[in-house]
Amino acid sequence: MLDDIIIDKLLLKRSADIKVTDDEVKAQWERIKGNFGSEEELKKQVEAAGETLDKVKQGLHDRLAEEHWIDEQVKDKVTVSDADAEAFYKKNPDAFHSPEQVRASHILVAVGKDAKPEEVAVKQKAAQDIAARVKKGEDFAKLAKELSEDPSAKQNSGDLDFFTQDKMVPEFSKAAFAMKKDEISDPVRSDFGFHVIKVTDRKDAETVTLEKAKPQLLAYLKQQKKQAEIQKVVEDIRAKADVKINLPEPPAPPAGAVPAPPPAK
Repeated sequence: MLDDIIIDKLLLKRSADIKVTDDEVKAQWERIKGNFGSEEELKKQVEAAGETLDKVKQGLHDRLAEEHWIDEQVKDKVTVSDADAEAFYKKNPDAFHSPEQVRASHILVAVGKDAKPEEVAVKQKAAQDIAARVKKGEDFAKLAKELSEDPSAKQNSGDLDFFTQDKMVPEFSKAAFAMKKDEISDPVRSDFGFHVIKVTDRKDAETVTLEKAKPQLLAYLKQQKKQAEIQKVVEDIRAKADVKINLPEPPAPPAGAVPAPPPAK
């Protein structure tokens, strides 16, 4: 913590003459305000932390100045080439392989793991009835909102988005990946209960080509290199700084105090 404070002071001193526009500070302020919903709520949280809005805005100004100063120090050192991208691509093939994916929705009829056979039978019949209604043309999303016992169904209408085989329980994945698009399953039993599944989309396994990945890959490598150069700048100014730490000495024990016994071995 002390070292972070020292580095911040050093950066603040070096960036003192860097110009930061009011528009830059305002843009940062609006972004932060958006995280709180309103300026009133932001003010409430700031004051609860013992700060003021003016002090926070000054802090934003200082941080922007530091960032501009650092960017100036590293701007000529942050370059990456197509050769760098190709080398990374060849060294990390798994990062560019996308496995097969399925998008599915489900309606869950929940059944406890220790449910008695008669309860399981009732739940299975309920799931079969739901599957029959969907196969006859009733709207899957509407039924999921009304009937699914998955708590998220009220918000997502049963939609689980795209997932790979390892992201779902085995029984669910096995059924979903065996289905065709728009197909409706019979009830599938898992530890959670009975699922009525509808596959809404599929993506085949794919290996992203170097050419397709290159723009994003170059941006990633550039950011990685920038962070490394920033670390070098910070370490350099810290090593060269003449820093005096004026922390108070710990209080001396009162006269006649008995020293604490050594810890037991």
